[in-house]
Amino acid sequence: MLEIKKRYYTRMMDVYRKKRIYIPGLPTLIRTALRLKVTKDRLKMQVLCRASEEEMRKWFEGKRIFFGFGLIRSGTTFLANFLNQTVPDAVIGHEVNVVDYWYYPLALQSGAEAEKYIREYRLPEIFYRMHSWQGNLYGEINPFLRRHCRALQKHLPQATFFHVVRDGRKVVRSIMSRQTLDRTDPVGHLIHPPPGDPYAGTWKKMSRFEKICWLWQSDNRYLRESTGATVSFERVITDWDYFKRNLADPIGIHISQEVWQTYSKRVGNPTPAFRIGPWSSWSSLERDQFTAICGEEMRACGYEMD
Repeated sequence: MLEIKKRYYTRMMDVYRKKRIYIPGLPTLIRTALRLKVTKDRLKMQVLCRASEEEMRKWFEGKRIFFGFGLIRSGTTFLANFLNQTVPDAVIGHEVNVVDYWYYPLALQSGAEAEKYIREYRLPEIFYRMHSWQGNLYGEINPFLRRHCRALQKHLPQATFFHVVRDGRKVVRSIMSRQTLDRTDPVGHLIHPPPGDPYAGTWKKMSRFEKICWLWQSDNRYLRESTGATVSFERVITDWDYFKRNLADPIGIHISQEVWQTYSKRVGNPTPAFRIGPWSSWSSLERDQFTAICGEEMRACGYEMD
């Protein structure tokens, strides 16, 4: 097992995303830094890719590859860490490249942008980060690549892909307690429904709560329809047979039931302080808004609406 250490800029973003402090000008500074990093890294990868395209192709063909996708606050951190710590001869990452954070809004608006990013930058980036590693299995359970799933499927048809979903009521509550789509979100103004989405015309009038509800239903619907393999986070950590059948077996790994039981009791990465209460305490308006926006997708993902 290769220990995965987050890069300094990813660690800084983790701190920023989890704090409530608003520093005027900081979102703009972060966007500028991301733009500069994106430009620098893409130019570097374009040069390297031209130099070793055949070598890169052979590397991917010689590895077992999988990608899991899910909305933030849906258990992706736990699953990536759990698998990386328990699967031998494997590297399984989470948010391994902060540039994904910048490109998620672009992919949300354009499948062509998503495909270009994967082809020109992300696949070469994986290769040049990992090419000296001699292990067998490379995987990511990455929430910021969720709108790139079709592009990854196109370029890595031999890989395994799956969608991790968690009860929308819990996810919306957790996201509401973070900076997503509020004034501290560096890319929040770039996130909005793509053309043709039923909510595109009313987006500017929607509350932050409604927008986060839309985010849950839109991205989960996209992933469910794109991957064809939806995995319930709640069942993965409570039902051994479900975990083995729907996660371990498809990606070709062996984890004993005893190890699974040990780790499933350690689900971490909790929300430090909730800004809104649980579903039972939501107002009638909040319940109605959530049901109207998310109800259909909740049922499609196997969740009961009371």
